[in-house]
Amino acid sequence: MPDSITFDESTTGKIEFWKDAPHVTLYIDDYNVMEEVTDLTKLRKGDHCIVGLNPVRKLHRWCDALVFFLASWEILRLYHHFIMFEDVVSIDSKGVPLNAEGEAAKICEYSNTPVGAIRQALKIGIVNFIRDPAPFQQLTLHDYQDGRSAFGIYRVVDNITPKDRDSIVQEAKNLMLSFKPYDIIFRNCEHAAWGLDAGTKRWISPQVPWFLYNFLRLVVHLIGCILLYHLETLRGISPDLRVEGWGFYENATVIVYNLFTTIPVGLQVLVSLVRSAVRLTERKEKLGEMIYFFLLAKEVARAVISGGMAILMLALLPRIVWSFGCIVIASFFVMTSYFLSDVVFNVSAQLIMRWLNSSGTGVPVAVFASQRELQRQSKLPRTSFWEAFSPRLTQLEWVPRSNNPSDASTTLIRERSKSCPSSPILGSSVRRRTLRIKKGKENGA
Repeated sequence: MPDSITFDESTTGKIEFWKDAPHVTLYIDDYNVMEEVTDLTKLRKGDHCIVGLNPVRKLHRWCDALVFFLASWEILRLYHHFIMFEDVVSIDSKGVPLNAEGEAAKICEYSNTPVGAIRQALKIGIVNFIRDPAPFQQLTLHDYQDGRSAFGIYRVVDNITPKDRDSIVQEAKNLMLSFKPYDIIFRNCEHAAWGLDAGTKRWISPQVPWFLYNFLRLVVHLIGCILLYHLETLRGISPDLRVEGWGFYENATVIVYNLFTTIPVGLQVLVSLVRSAVRLTERKEKLGEMIYFFLLAKEVARAVISGGMAILMLALLPRIVWSFGCIVIASFFVMTSYFLSDVVFNVSAQLIMRWLNSSGTGVPVAVFASQRELQRQSKLPRTSFWEAFSPRLTQLEWVPRSNNPSDASTTLIRERSKSCPSSPILGSSVRRRTLRIKKGKENGA
């Protein structure tokens, strides 16, 4: 069996098995890559960490464990962000992550807990609490999870230098001294984390537009539910009472239904796939070959399987309602088909990956290579500006330009190159240039 398969004159591909593949996935902005951290001692100061959004944090450890489980299996796609304030050096017998001084390792974030929120509201008043419900503060990492069995904590994949880490910690200290009140739209935990993140340094929150878009899509899907209810009403009318052109009226209802349900989901799947492919390609060199091709294949599979399931389900619902009724069940699937298909895909992918890793086989990754790209990259390294824009000179011939051999006022330099490739910039592999060299002065200039 050949090591690689040739698809055409320039593209080859092969399957590589990624041993002990880490759990990496794209963030909801389809640009940043997250890696699940199973050993908290690998966390360093300045790391941008992401966990599942938990509005009832610390009410009960089972609730916290459930949120981490849902985030680990990519079922929960709403996230909370924080920045590591110190390195995690060790884990004590109680599961507390410790720093170099043996104290609980700290993080910084915009956050609060239900109990803390009640205490704060009683202390400063309801009005003041609404204006500032969550301070930017320093907490211990142990507030989130027991270090002896870590799961559901992600770290943004980035190359952070020691200097950058020190800078992030200093900026976090400054922010704790002069932070502005929390605002879920314009100033939340995600804004602060991306603002401190070494690779971003922008005060942004991708979850806000992502949530608003999905909310608007669900509102549009409500129109689809109304149209399904209308279709069921038409179904209940006796055939004897149906007027001429009834079939056209029924078909028009189905077309409008698909316009408000199936098409928005299809567009969302298409836009997400294109955006993922473009943004992953932008970061290919930084991410590395295995992560790039693994995530690219995963997102293509997501679009085909998850998107295809959702679109098929939505397209079949009018026929199901017309044949069997079941308007309540049909409306439920109109509102949740895209989410459910994505959950099925994520859980299935996780099951397959974890089984392949545990069996020692490794995760198969399809790796492709372009011969044109490899040839282009092999010619990029140059030793000088002249070599980058001109052929290698292999032979020079000095030929008198004038018919009079004694006239050396001008000279023809004929230049041949045996290695210069043909291109619109460099021209043919053999060139001739004529240079005029003035007769030297007495000083030899």
